[in-house]
Amino acid sequence: MEVAFSRLLIIASYIGNQDLIDWATNELNGYSNQAQIPSYRKSGLGQIIYSGINGNFQVTGQPLPVGALDRDILEKLKNN
Repeated sequence: MEVAFSRLLIIASYIGNQDLIDWATNELNGYSNQAQIPSYRKSGLGQIIYSGINGNFQVTGQPLPVGALDRDILEKLKNN
C-alpha cells in the first residue's frame, strides 16, 4: 500500500493537485491533530479492556464501560 501512495504522490505532484498530495501524505504519514479526518478513518470505539487496581481489588482484562469516560476523551478515542 505504501508503494501505491508513494506513486500517487509523484503523479499528484506532476499534475499539481495539492488536495491529492495532502490526502496521500496524510494516508502515508498519519493525520495531524489539525487535519480534517475523513469519515472512513473514524471508527467506533469497540471494547476497552481495563487492568489495574480498583480500590482494594486487582482487576485484569475487564471491559470498561464507556460511561466511565468523559465526552472529550471518547471523541479523541473515536478519532484516533
